[in-house]
Amino acid sequence: MHADIGVGLVHRRLALVDLRERSNQPFWDATRRYCLLYNGEIYDYGEIQADLEKRGVAFRTTSDTEVLLEALIHFGVEETLPRLEGMFAFALYDAHEKSLVLARDRFGIKPLYVHDSEGAFAFASSANALRPWLDLRPDALTVSAYLQGFNGPMSGRSFFQDVSIVPPGSIVRVKLGGRARSTPCLTMHDLVDPDLAESLAGRPRNELVDQVEHLLLKSVESQLHADVPVGAFCSGGVDSSLIMAMAARFHGDLRVFHADVT
Repeated sequence: MHADIGVGLVHRRLALVDLRERSNQPFWDATRRYCLLYNGEIYDYGEIQADLEKRGVAFRTTSDTEVLLEALIHFGVEETLPRLEGMFAFALYDAHEKSLVLARDRFGIKPLYVHDSEGAFAFASSANALRPWLDLRPDALTVSAYLQGFNGPMSGRSFFQDVSIVPPGSIVRVKLGGRARSTPCLTMHDLVDPDLAESLAGRPRNELVDQVEHLLLKSVESQLHADVPVGAFCSGGVDSSLIMAMAARFHGDLRVFHADVT
């Protein structure tokens, strides 16, 4: 927890990598200027750390939290976000500027709720966490849309009045006493490589199947690193069963769970 005039930051950590208290959040850099609150996992943090170490950055922990913080400091937010492979929602606090930068991954896997009003800005990974500071009242329009089968909101309006959801792939900036500004940064179109698509168009079907398998294996392997036991939920369908079979190639003690509610 961190508290200062006009600013309060608190975080409850689900520790997966570097379980020691040194990696707890809010996590500060060595100068005590920048602070990170972060929910998620960065799967390629090892590569980013190696790049930073080549530039002379020394690390105090083995966590992806510190790697993300140092990347944001040295590369900037706009340059760092496209490099991240993972799921995340984070807030970077600058104690000198009294400013916050919030960001959410392009798929919107990790939630990020904000309240922005005259003289007050609050954010959290769940709307319920804002309850001590806000009178959470249902947003009738959003609730009605959900009950009519339009699913729940991924961005924009939430189920509560005066609480919005940061859109996937967006950056929110706010200074103490000011109002927040939201801008898009990451899009699905960024993942499209026309040259790669053209090169694959003429390749035999069996080569394309092998390429897809290679990419799936690489993706699954990257998500198995943890300093705690690794488990997974298996629905019993083809997709989750395939992922579990791939994961078992790389992990000798994979714990798989299946729920039967019938």
